[in-house]
Parts: sequence; structure tokens; C-alpha cells
Amino acid sequence: MAYGRTVRLVVLMLACMAGMAACSSGEASSGGEFQQVDMSQLPPAEHMIKAAAVGDVDTLNDLLASNPTLLHVQGPNGNTPLHAAAVNGQNKAVKLLLEAGANPSLANEDGHTASALAAQYDHLDTAKLIAAAMMAGGSNATDAGAR
Repeated sequence: MAYGRTVRLVVLMLACMAGMAACSSGEASSGGEFQQVDMSQLPPAEHMIKAAAVGDVDTLNDLLASNPTLLHVQGPNGNTPLHAAAVNGQNKAVKLLLEAGANPSLANEDGHTASALAAQYDHLDTAKLIAAAMMAGGSNATDAGAR
């Protein structure tokens, strides 16, 4: 398998883990190439999860300002924006989401918390950041490890 194809498959797998629609909506063409998607045209819940997955904190701030309930949306696998940010090691997005009130103890449909997913994908700083918020019993213990 060619290196480029392997990288695209890993990206697609991470998108699936983050509960993103790329795995089921046909965003990847049959040739294995990704089609460009204008995220601003997505439904707000999907836009929120994808913005978290790529660490787009400006978009996250805009979406939360317009609809604070988007903080708690869940994708098809029960992954929240916090799960999506964690699986991709997006510490700034994780910190923003925790400060906005994301529940660090919430597990997805597979029973994984955002911290567990971060650790599973070797994002140990991210896992520690979320674990600190869990230990504090809320979302305000986010000063350690944010980058």
C-alpha cells in the first residue's frame, strides 16, 4: 500500500473515531481522495464536532456564542466535541470546551471518555488536561497542559 493512501486511511479512521460524517457520508471518493467540504455549510452540530476535531477555536467560539447547547451535541458514536478534540490532541480546543462547561466524565457509546481516547491515541498531555478537569469535578481545572 502506498504511503499516501495509508495516510488518507488513517485520517479517515480518526474522523470515524471522532464521530464525523466522513466515514459514512461519502466524503471520500471511491479513489480514496477526499472532496473539499465547506464546513460552514454543515448542520451546526456536525460543524461543531468537526471544528473541535481540527482545533478551530475561532469557529468553536462563534458556534458556542450563537448556540451554547452545541457544546453537548453527540455524533453517531456518542462522541461529543470534547471527544473529537481529544482524539486529535487539540489541547486549545479541549481547554475552550472544558471552560465552556463540557462534561469531561461523559463516555461515548463504546464507554470511552474523552480522556481515555486521548490516551489511546498517545495524546498524553490532552488526556492529563481532561483528567484534571474530571478530578476537579467540573470544567474549571484546565490550566495544566493546555497548549
